[in-house]
Amino acid sequence: MRLIAIAATAAMIFTGAAQAQALVSFSFSKSEPRRIVNHDFTVEVGSARRNGREVWIAKRIEQTHKRPDQITWTDSEACPAMMPAFAKLQSMESFTIVPPSLPGDRLAPIILDGATYHIRVQGYWGQAHRDGEIDLSSNDGPVADWVEETMKVFAPCWKPQRPGG
Repeated sequence: MRLIAIAATAAMIFTGAAQAQALVSFSFSKSEPRRIVNHDFTVEVGSARRNGREVWIAKRIEQTHKRPDQITWTDSEACPAMMPAFAKLQSMESFTIVPPSLPGDRLAPIILDGATYHIRVQGYWGQAHRDGEIDLSSNDGPVADWVEETMKVFAPCWKPQRPGG
C-alpha cells in the first residue's frame, strides 16, 4: 500500500533556504484501505532553525483515489494550534501491552472496518535511560481521537507553499 511507504519515510530530511536540515521527529496518518474511493493522508513533522529559533514544520500528503498527491505545509509560527496539539500526545492514555501468549486477556473487540490511524513518535524509558520509537495504530480510541482532533485544529493552517522556503 502506498500510504505505508510514505509513512515509512519518517526519517526523510527537510531542506530549504530558510531552514537548516532537520530530521522528521514524528508522523501521523489516516488510511481508509477498504473504501473504493479513499481519502488518505500522512503528516510528517520536523524541526528546523529559522532566524536563530527552533520552528516546527508540518508537511501533509493527501492521497485521493485516482488523483495526484496533494502536498500542503504549515509551521508552528503560522499555526498556533500546533504546539498544544503536540503536547496532548504526552497526556494520551497509556497503552497496555497484551502478550500474544494470553489470548483471553483481550481488552476490546477487534473492529475490522473503518479507517486506520497511525502515530509514530520518539519515546523514552526513564529508568533504563534509553530512547526508542513508539508506533501506534488503531481504528478507534485515543489514537484515532488524537489524529482527528489534530487535523481539525490544523485545518485553517495548511498552505500550498512551504513555510520560509
